[in-house]
Amino acid sequence: MGFRRCRYVLAATLLATFAAGAAGPADSDDMPPAGLPDSLIELGTGGSSYAIVVDKSQSSLDIYHKLDDGAVVRVRSFQASTGLNGGDKRHEGDQRTPEGIYYFIRIREDDELLSEYGIRAFDLNYPNELDRILGKEGSGIWLHATDEPERLLEPRSSRGCVVVSNDDIREISRYITLYRTPIVITDRSSYNSPAELGAARERIQLFVRSWLDSWASQDFERYSRCYSDGFRGGGERLRAWMRRKRAVFQATTWAGIDVADIKIMRCGNYYAISFYQRYRSNLMDDTGIKSIYVVEEADCPGIVGEEWHPVGYARSGSSWHQGPPRLSAVVSDLAEVELDAAGRLALASPQMRLPLSDAGGRRRGAARTAAPVVAAEAFQITGAQGDRIAFSMRLSKVSRDASIRRGWMFLVARWGGQHGYTVFPDAPLRDGRPVAYAAGDRYGIRWFKIVEGTIERPAHDATLQEIRCLVFSAEGELLVDSVLATGVS
Repeated sequence: MGFRRCRYVLAATLLATFAAGAAGPADSDDMPPAGLPDSLIELGTGGSSYAIVVDKSQSSLDIYHKLDDGAVVRVRSFQASTGLNGGDKRHEGDQRTPEGIYYFIRIREDDELLSEYGIRAFDLNYPNELDRILGKEGSGIWLHATDEPERLLEPRSSRGCVVVSNDDIREISRYITLYRTPIVITDRSSYNSPAELGAARERIQLFVRSWLDSWASQDFERYSRCYSDGFRGGGERLRAWMRRKRAVFQATTWAGIDVADIKIMRCGNYYAISFYQRYRSNLMDDTGIKSIYVVEEADCPGIVGEEWHPVGYARSGSSWHQGPPRLSAVVSDLAEVELDAAGRLALASPQMRLPLSDAGGRRRGAARTAAPVVAAEAFQITGAQGDRIAFSMRLSKVSRDASIRRGWMFLVARWGGQHGYTVFPDAPLRDGRPVAYAAGDRYGIRWFKIVEGTIERPAHDATLQEIRCLVFSAEGELLVDSVLATGVS
């Protein structure tokens, strides 16, 4: 069938090259690294041309960006903590952070997370297709924050995740696009000059163009030679994959493939290549995000894995239709993907947007008990904004064993004279109590939650006599009714 024959065992070779890549040249802690991380082969185009590099040895998370002139620069650097144990992740529960190239596939917001995960978390696609080939196991690898900043004093404090501070996750989120922003995790980064990276980029781009051309031209023999014997994709091994592809090629009378925003990352001896793709033929018309994993073999590169995430389709070669998404969360920059007059993929006004969390799939926590214990504390007035006062406070569990619940919170301000009450968030009151408890600020009481907002001041000469916090469970049970401040003008 024309399949290429490897002259060595794929898994053993990849594991060896991971070790070799991890042991690359190390820069002095006192000197900035020379060149760029050798993982950054091509960052793509437009608003999503960012990549994240995590160096375990330096406890660092760096964000790189490709400028309009093609130069790649480091835009931010953050402190990060990784798994308690060193080395690459191999098994569930080994408390190691995986090393490789991954993408963010879901965002989890504050109300879904325990205190140890902070205000936001991003799921990584570990294990990816290559990890499965290598027999790597485990799940639940995230980039997340923490409400326990003392954890960041330790370079290794997680069970396998990458951990940053709450403030830093807010900033890092600006640079993340689901399914498109790569995160490269290494034991120790090595660096190359832009010229060396450019040579690698040309070699891999040439291979990708040849593969796409063989696919579009239905040249099965050339297409099949682009794959490694160790290939696995969509649950299929190479022979099953090629048997199905040969049947498709034989039934296809014409085909066209359009790609955009190609990103190429390298880790050791393999590459992760991701791009938007529209495939059209007499059989189908589908658009999505394609990721392929390519290993450097003795004679030439070979594809060892593929992943496909359909995100929409086009009709009549002109208009774009966003069908029911088949992703766990909608890709944040889909609005950038459209078709030009010829029906080709185009990126329109690319700009970063923070992806939205998946409305489904809420966390299934441990068994809930009937008596949650919640504290409202650290309340302070932080300033005035016109006819409103600004405040901050913290909701927390009294103990780690407090039950797991969700609910709603109000702050009710009682003003002197005839001014009565005002409330955060805005909601109807009756005698200083919310009429509809479900209109409050939604929260989760499993973690420390910082609450910030403003409350209306009825008149400039009004005296704030009391701030009261009311917390209701999701079922409407009053859990907290406490005075936070009195006699504040």
